[in-house]
Amino acid sequence: MKRNNDHLSLVKKGSVQPRWKKALRFISRLALVSALLLLLWQGESYFRVNDIRVEGSDEIEAADIIAAAGIKEGSSIWMLREERIAGRIYEQLPQVKNVELSRILPDQVVVRVSERIPEGYIMTADGFWVIDRDTVSFANVQEPLGEFPLITGVEGEMVIPGVPLDCRQRREALKSFFAGWKENSWFEIRQIDLSDSFNLIIYTAEGLEIWLGDGKDMERKMELVQQSIPHIAADPETRIDVRSGNRLVVSGTTVTKEKEVEP
Repeated sequence: MKRNNDHLSLVKKGSVQPRWKKALRFISRLALVSALLLLLWQGESYFRVNDIRVEGSDEIEAADIIAAAGIKEGSSIWMLREERIAGRIYEQLPQVKNVELSRILPDQVVVRVSERIPEGYIMTADGFWVIDRDTVSFANVQEPLGEFPLITGVEGEMVIPGVPLDCRQRREALKSFFAGWKENSWFEIRQIDLSDSFNLIIYTAEGLEIWLGDGKDMERKMELVQQSIPHIAADPETRIDVRSGNRLVVSGTTVTKEKEVEP
């Protein structure tokens, strides 16, 4: 038993480290932590915003985009949050469609934007709202420009700046029309009537009234109109009806013609 106790005592005594070793280890760890904190502090002070550049803006002033983004010179380049910055820009500048943020170390920030492209004007009680092909209203003007069609039949509460038109049927019909129209811009449109949410009606500069129905098969409908218009005399009382998608009906004071389309 004595031998066992002596052995245990020797092991126990041997496992105890001298105080100077403990102190040295503590000082080493403290120095390492201090060095890391110093490095972080130096890096934080080094990577700070000194230059803000805006790319992709044509109609919007760069200063307005920077102000909306809320990026301040001298702020940490690592603390910038793209979602927050983009959200502030969308909220204050609805004419901005997309925002991308990039960092160029050590101190430059680039804000890339794409702007919404006008497709028409919606008439409301407080003026005319410019709308893009996604049916997003993004600017209010007192008079519409002649190069874009006037959109009527939309109630004012459906128009919310920065978001798509608040009516699913009208929104889908208008988006389908814009998608097909850019590919087939073969006549001038003066007005788009959305009074009937299930029947989009366009009026051409020549006086034709064209019923396109809802947003389904819009490409086929517009192809049918394009093929038929050269053979139709333009008249303010002439109406073209392609709501079915596979049949065109031309009606006026004395004429009614139908043309079948192969499925």
